[in-house]
Amino acid sequence: MSLSAEELPSKIAILKHQRTVHALWAVGGAVLGAFVHAAVASNVTVTLAVAGSVVVVSGLVLVLLELNIAQQVDVQADKVDSFFSKMSMLRDDIVQVVRQERMTVHYYKAADEGGYRKIYEEALKAVRGAKHSVHALTSYLLDTDPAEQDDRDGKQAYFEGLIDYIKRHPEIAYHRLLQYQGGKELDQIADQQYAEHYLQMDKLRRSNVVLRKMRGTRPTTFVIVDETTLLWQINAVQGQSGMKVLGMFIITDPAKVITNYFVREFDDYWNNDSDRINVQQEFARFLRGLVSVS
Repeated sequence: MSLSAEELPSKIAILKHQRTVHALWAVGGAVLGAFVHAAVASNVTVTLAVAGSVVVVSGLVLVLLELNIAQQVDVQADKVDSFFSKMSMLRDDIVQVVRQERMTVHYYKAADEGGYRKIYEEALKAVRGAKHSVHALTSYLLDTDPAEQDDRDGKQAYFEGLIDYIKRHPEIAYHRLLQYQGGKELDQIADQQYAEHYLQMDKLRRSNVVLRKMRGTRPTTFVIVDETTLLWQINAVQGQSGMKVLGMFIITDPAKVITNYFVREFDDYWNNDSDRINVQQEFARFLRGLVSVS
């Protein structure tokens, strides 16, 4: 969220101090990172209003310290009380702005009972809400964790549901960007389920259903729906080329506060670092088990 002094009460103008702004975002980022880590560990449902409040309070403590050191060696108690009062009001202003964006964040943990199935059920609900686009970035790491039936069943239901939805809604653009590791072919980072999904999508023969590839740089997987909903898969790296799925964040972001960053990253890779692929050729060895969608 881009907040300027004009968008909030005049008291926010104090944040124009350049060193203060840098300090605020440094500590804010650290606090928010810890917040996300805690969410992953505890499988909680959170709102960014709470996260924003934590970041703002932590950052404003730095503001107070810097201003005291730089401008006032001797600070009277009443001035401190006044400043803390202003900080509290500023925090409330920012939290209110975040709430007005109607942003929600849910985290689904794979380790919970039925966790994998829940992840894919919620992901399918999100993509079925698409009106114009589904953009996906696939990690270059292969899921090497021992396959659980819950995982495979949930994933299969997601793939089938996604293809069915895209088939029934030709107006929706589906763009998937596949990453590969240097020296490896695409089919070396895909199992039967993923490969069949790619082949099924290719068989739709639609100009707005496109798969491209790029050299792997991001060990992550995410899906963006209509540029306003983010499905962000959290992976743990295993060995040199493997990963294990830990969970998934699903963020609804009507104002594109967070999703804009993922959209820009995806578009940059898509337009500047990727190549069109011949799906039938790349995944030829998986064709034997393919069930036609026609």
